[in-house]
Amino acid sequence: MKSSDILTDLPVKFPIIGSCNGLIASETNNGDGFVIFNPTTKEIRKVPPPEHIPPGHDNPNLVNNGFGYDPVSDDYKLVIMFPPFGVLEENGVVVSLTKIYSLKAGCWGTSSFHETPYFPTFFRTSNDLYWITCSSEDARLVAFDLTCERYRDVRCCSAINAGSTLL
Repeated sequence: MKSSDILTDLPVKFPIIGSCNGLIASETNNGDGFVIFNPTTKEIRKVPPPEHIPPGHDNPNLVNNGFGYDPVSDDYKLVIMFPPFGVLEENGVVVSLTKIYSLKAGCWGTSSFHETPYFPTFFRTSNDLYWITCSSEDARLVAFDLTCERYRDVRCCSAINAGSTLL
């Protein structure tokens, strides 16, 4: 098998949110939820979309996702950040609603709201999810701790804040 065939042989053909410890989290193409797939065992867990999304938070073009592992609770979590549509302030800041799916519990929960500059880019390290967020004035990291399910801001170096190209 060629390495380029690995992802093309999956039984699901959905946009990938992220992967962690061999599991792959994906969106469905028809918007009816998500899937978490283990390519080794071929097991697929269907994840329904979160309920009770307030009006204005459901614009799919503005939703940001992350997937990671919480070693304290031994649980995989799918995190969805829903910024409100049409509430963008002059400085590009929105307040996001966050939903967290626990693979172990099989249900969605809600985290605190967080002020987030528009169009963040996601990456993961250890048990934190990070978004590089950019506004016209600065760039910063927003970290989401999978254990306590809370956000914190991480200051970026001055080179990033000066407008350098990210990633």
